Amino acid sequence: RSITEFRRADLFTRAAMGRMETLEKLFNAPTSEALYRNVASAALSKGRGDIEKLRVLRKTLQGEELGDLSAAVIRQLGEPIAAARGVTQDLGFSVNSFLTRWQNMSPEARHLLFAGEHMKALDDLTRVVSRLANVEALANTSRTGTNTLNMSGLLASIGLGFSGNWATVLGIAGG
Repeated sequence: RSITEFRRADLFTRAAMGRMETLEKLFNAPTSEALYRNVASAALSKGRGDIEKLRVLRKTLQGEELGDLSAAVIRQLGEPIAAARGVTQDLGFSVNSFLTRWQNMSPEARHLLFAGEHMKALDDLTRVVSRLANVEALANTSRTGTNTLNMSGLLASIGLGFSGNWATVLGIAGG
């Protein structure tokens, strides 16, 4: 019985590897990482040839395989730009990049890569990401508020110093 199960698993693995090799050739990708990038590029392209490639991809892969590839595409869509800093750089995922690229993807490409409950979840994610992008856009990265408060405190201390009120100046400096 073990030999039968081993042969079955071996046939399954060979079939899966054959499907991946077919897709790597179709998308002109020498590695799995290149395949993920090229699939994401095809999804973002408006060309009919790329949509046809995505259709072949959809027919070739089975459920879990398509899910793994779709997850990698989401990661590619969120790839931050080179100038990214802070949390975006640390995480390696940009909310703004994801949202921009998602909105640039054709609805047909979205439905070929993400189906059913995954599509609904991505719609929810897009809604949340859109809100996060709006918050991120409002962030005060120049720190003008903090700088203004610090400068005001410094000027007040200097003014109090000229007035001879050293106890208050030392209290402000200590604070």
